[in-house]
Amino acid sequence: MQPQKILLSTALTLSCFLPLAQAEDWYAETFIAGIFADGSDGAIGPDQNEMSSLGLRGGYQLTKNFSLELEAQTGLDGDRSYALGLGEINLHAAYGLFGKYSVPVSDRFSLHGRVGLASNEYKVESNLGGEIITTSESIAFGVGTKLNLTDSLYLRGDLMQNNSVSADSNSVSIGAGVRF
Repeated sequence: MQPQKILLSTALTLSCFLPLAQAEDWYAETFIAGIFADGSDGAIGPDQNEMSSLGLRGGYQLTKNFSLELEAQTGLDGDRSYALGLGEINLHAAYGLFGKYSVPVSDRFSLHGRVGLASNEYKVESNLGGEIITTSESIAFGVGTKLNLTDSLYLRGDLMQNNSVSADSNSVSIGAGVRF
């Protein structure tokens, strides 16, 4: 009897979100990024650790100009930065929650600004064996552009900056997305 109650309550809850899910305001993107991180006080090694990542981003457009976005990234294997005296550094994972404000320039082209919370995890593999994962949490902000290819497909580019106590990072990303 208990599993039936769980299934029924899940179905009722999901049905409340059905009108929202059918709206054309949802979007999903995939992107690649180059990340340039500077460790302060040796937190992730020397200046200018260069890494690359693959990411997914999803969002919901609340108004004509404002949307909320979630994103997740993972570092690409084999793309490591050498940290003097430490070993190799790689982006383990990155997560973010952003508010995005867009300004249309034309029917197909728009500019946007983003601000939100970000968390970057760096994996440091020691030359002596073993590894350490260090986390850098910060407020992140940036700007970007979007070019609509069709009514539902588009290309997007972003420049972002994350500043935290343990590490600062800048990133450049380019990707493609679809509106539902």
